[in-house]
Amino acid sequence: MTRYVDLPVLVVGGNGFIGSRISQNLVESLKWKPIVIDNQEDYGVLDQTQLSTLHSFRKATRLEAEGCYKVHNIDIMNFKKMEAMFKKHTPHSVIHLASFPRQKVVNANPLKATGVMCDALVNMLELAVKYQVKHFMYFSSSMVYGDFDDKVNEDAVCNPKGQYAIMKYMGEQLVKDYNRRHGLQYTIIRPSAVYGPLDVEDRVVSKMLLNAMRGDVIHVNGPNEILDFTYVEDIGKQIPIVLNAPYTSGINQTYNLTACEYDPRTLLDCAKIIKKIVPGSQILVNERDHSFPRRGRLNNNKINMYFENVRRTPLTTGLVAYHAWLKNNIQLFTKTV
Repeated sequence: MTRYVDLPVLVVGGNGFIGSRISQNLVESLKWKPIVIDNQEDYGVLDQTQLSTLHSFRKATRLEAEGCYKVHNIDIMNFKKMEAMFKKHTPHSVIHLASFPRQKVVNANPLKATGVMCDALVNMLELAVKYQVKHFMYFSSSMVYGDFDDKVNEDAVCNPKGQYAIMKYMGEQLVKDYNRRHGLQYTIIRPSAVYGPLDVEDRVVSKMLLNAMRGDVIHVNGPNEILDFTYVEDIGKQIPIVLNAPYTSGINQTYNLTACEYDPRTLLDCAKIIKKIVPGSQILVNERDHSFPRRGRLNNNKINMYFENVRRTPLTTGLVAYHAWLKNNIQLFTKTV
């Protein structure tokens, strides 16, 4: 069978939190040299100094130093520049991660978010068809489900709430439409509550852990809210496996890709684990944030059916590893610990 071996892959948003781990694992696992596109966007909401420092840290890896890949600072809204990249490299596969990261950031600038999450995606799809890309992988989100029951599967009816979730779901439909009209082969990935090294401080796990390390209160907004906490390295290692699978294996499918622990984990569970890792931490329980849908674990049976041995790091193990990384790299953050 045809396999995606020794063929160029374009990683759009490939120096972001998740994208940087995928880019490096493409090199480490498959010995590929990905073409990485990332404009280091701060979205006008995130701490610009912190984000710039993290981008530089992600970029300054042994792999890039050895010439395994290069990060190209290009705005994907610029069709001409992106077409030049497609024309030069003729990628066999595209991994599209470029996006506003979550609802809070979209709310702050919905017009720009629409450009990045919708218009730029259409740019990539048009170029993928024009330059005969064989496999287009789109990173969506668990937020497309809206309010959902625990262990939701990919066939559930999606009822996204909020512009971020709506645009992620719209992106899925656009990808499928290019498959229907042009035969563009695709994979859609739905991650959830990703955490780990090289994340910005603005996400829930990062906030909790850094607050504990600084001696600040750990805020829990809704103690019974279940999240499918997923360690970033698990996604980084799984994507090369999916991309390098036989051409007929699991193509044109949507996959939940999360930890889905045997016992559901709540926000309060997460805070209590952090308190054990950082003794003396104080937890303050608040009401749930009603601007977010009710969530739970995502059913991973489908991806396990097509791809064996999907890696799932338990929350305790992931938090211990993340804490160790933070202790060694605290200089990357603007606030002191």
